Parts: sequence; structure tokens; C-alpha cells
Amino acid sequence: MTMVREYIAKRKLNIDELYEKVVKVASDVRKCYAEGLTEKLNDEEFTSMMYLDGCFTLNYICSIVEGNEEDLNKIQQIALVRRDLLLLENQLPFLALRVLMRASFGIAQGEEMITAFIKRIRGEPPKAVALMEYHPEVQTQDGKDKDDDEPVHLLELVRRQFIVPKDFGIGCVISSNWYSRRSAKDFKTVGIHSKPSRTYQFTDIEFKSKCTLGILTLPRIIVDDTTKSMLSNLAAYEACPDYANDLGVTSYICLRDSIIDQDEDVKELRSKGIVMNYLGSDKDVADLFQDTSIKLAPSPHAYLQVESGIEKYHRRVRRNQIATWVSEVKHDYFRNPWTTIAVFYAVVVLFLSFIQTYFTVFPSPGKG
Repeated sequence: MTMVREYIAKRKLNIDELYEKVVKVASDVRKCYAEGLTEKLNDEEFTSMMYLDGCFTLNYICSIVEGNEEDLNKIQQIALVRRDLLLLENQLPFLALRVLMRASFGIAQGEEMITAFIKRIRGEPPKAVALMEYHPEVQTQDGKDKDDDEPVHLLELVRRQFIVPKDFGIGCVISSNWYSRRSAKDFKTVGIHSKPSRTYQFTDIEFKSKCTLGILTLPRIIVDDTTKSMLSNLAAYEACPDYANDLGVTSYICLRDSIIDQDEDVKELRSKGIVMNYLGSDKDVADLFQDTSIKLAPSPHAYLQVESGIEKYHRRVRRNQIATWVSEVKHDYFRNPWTTIAVFYAVVVLFLSFIQTYFTVFPSPGKG
């Protein structure tokens, strides 16, 4: 309640007028919940809950974006609040947030503020703030807000900022080729170098190769105490039966888990600026992705071109390595007839020595 009062005072809002905005959309907001979930609350109790939760959420977001974290130190749980805001079971219908944003500082500024908050979550610097990708509402004749592309809640909006469907390979033909699991350490041994992407989006992953050099581009990620909860809740939202999607976050988690097999892989990615570890040891990061990916099934379309390119490159490099080894053997031991005869003689001697040793250890039954 204290943070709600601070929000009202800071924005110089009329508490009664702001509450009435929520009253007007309360019935539509209630429809966002499953039948029977809110039946214990009467209209006034439900409206009050939406009003208080919405003001609290917006005050927290504003304080983070504006750099006024000291305003939140009174509760000393900044990270815990952020984690709770992204719990699937805690989601507030976005319609309630929107009407409060519009009354507080205008919908465009509200969109920019939430976008800045999400970019802070995924590690982008403050200067990268831009308007959200979905369009502002269109006023209908009866004055109600309408936006077919409006997110259901904040968690879905976070997911939209991480996943760009057009970059996700949807529509690609699923290949029958088998792709083996390879980690960052394995990549390094065959000449695949990693570098950070230009964006922080999970879909911004690319692989390019030339001769014996491969470049794998991966988005940066900050790993802290809230990362596991955020990824788990985004994956849980994708698993909802009534939500048709491309399993973008789920597939990203599984891909990260395959690249990060142990602490040495985290160290390699950390040295490239791809992983920023605020969690603790590198092993903690490896364990996080392993635990989060358990029981997750990625989309068969996800990162198909990347995986295919890595596998083809890996096979080509291995073939070249074998060919190089054979070439070196031929050059060192078969460059003229005399060296060929010497090698042949050495092989025969070794073979005869093996036969002699065998019959010494295992004599013929006929000989006593």
C-alpha cells in the first residue's frame, strides 16, 4: 500500500479518477481469468485488487527504469519482486496495466517505459530504449480500447521482446540428418569461434563458415538469481494448452543447454562476452541451464539452419583432419621405394612378434 501511495503522489494523480478507470474495465479484466478463479471476490474486492496490484507493478517498473532503485530499498527485495512479477501464476491482465498507464502518463510513454524495463531484464544498456513493437490502441466508436495484438499480460510481452518469429526458421523443411550434441569447448577444438550478437534476442543466433573457420553468433545473456525463474516461467507459458506458439524460449533453453555442458563451456562463453555471470561459479550457470531444460522438448524447426551448418562444418573439418594425417603418413613413410620397403618390413616383423608372443602365452593343445 505504501508503494501505491508513493506512485500516486509521485505522478500527482487523482486517486479517485484513477480508480474509476479500473472500475470501467473490471468486468472485462475478470473475463481474463479462468471460470471460478475469482468467484470468491465481489466486484469491489476484485477491482481494488487490480488497482493496487497495477499501481504497485507500474511503480516498481518506473523506479527501475528511471534509476530510482533507492525508492525500493525500503522493502529490500528488488530482485525478488522482479522474479515475482514474471511468475506465470502472478500475471496481471495487461488491460488493467494499460488503463493505468494511459491515465498516468499516456500510453506511448507507458509502452516505452515497459520496453525499457524488459530491455534491462535481458541486459541491454539503457540507451537502447525504443517503443514496443505492437501498435498503440485504436479508439472504437464507443470509446473502448481495441488492439488485437495486445499481449495478455506482462510475461507474454517479455516473451515478445526475446523472440522474433520471422527469424526463427518456421516453415523450414525438417531434415533427417542427425545432429550430435556439441559444447562450446568442442567448438573451439574444430575451429568454431563464438561472438556476441548485435541484439539480445533469443532468435539472433547465426552460424557462418569459411574453409576451416566457423563463426557462431549468440545473444548475450545476464545470468543472475532471477534468470532460472524467468526462463522457467516463459517455458511454462509456452506449454499452456491454449497458447499456440513456436516454442521459441523452450528451444533457446535447450540449445543453450547443449552448448553449455560444463563449467569450462561457461568460461569460454564468458570470455567472449556472451555470458555475464552474476550467479556465482561457472558450474552454477551450467547447472542452471541443465536443470531448466529438463523435460523440455524444443521445436523441430528451431535453429535448424544453425545446427545443420555446425554439423556439416564439423564433418568437413574431421574429414580434412583425417586427410591431412593420411597425407603426412604418405609423405613421411612412403616417399620412395626404400622407405616403403622399410615400413613393410617393420610391419611384418611386428606381426610375427605378435604371433610368437600369442603362442607363447597360449600354447597349442597338442604340445605339452
